[in-house]
Amino acid sequence: TINASNISSGTLARARFSGGKILQVISKTMTSNFSMTSGTTADVTGLSQAITMASSSNHLLVLGNYILRNGGNSATVNPGANVFITDDSNNLKAGSYFLSHLASNGQHPTWTANQCAYLTPATTSSYTVKVRCNNASEGGLVQFYGSSNNSYSTNLTLMEIAA
Repeated sequence: TINASNISSGTLARARFSGGKILQVISKTMTSNFSMTSGTTADVTGLSQAITMASSSNHLLVLGNYILRNGGNSATVNPGANVFITDDSNNLKAGSYFLSHLASNGQHPTWTANQCAYLTPATTSSYTVKVRCNNASEGGLVQFYGSSNNSYSTNLTLMEIAA
């Protein structure tokens, strides 16, 4: 209740102004393409990352940045992908459904997608975050582009934030 301009001596406890500080950032860039056919759910190879939190009360901001390609064998196929951020035990933390509409046979649109999740892992042990995908199209393809393909960059970034 005291205005900071009225404080001319003494010290203030750091705890009065804590929280929200980014303590560590870990980023993982996918180096190889990952493809899956219809009807399957799988971990996206190259998009998992472990972090050890400094405190069990800290928060974890997870950012997924994906370069995706969907494809189908006919104009009647509308390729779709369910993309999930999970923990190591496949517990859902965030999910999105991405759908492409094909105008003609053999099209394979490429596009970017982003996801985020704000978690409290409640541990100081190693905590793994991964990306999983379910190919929801009938006869289609879902592909995540790795950085070796060209200038594309699919990545997963973890930021520990002080409570």
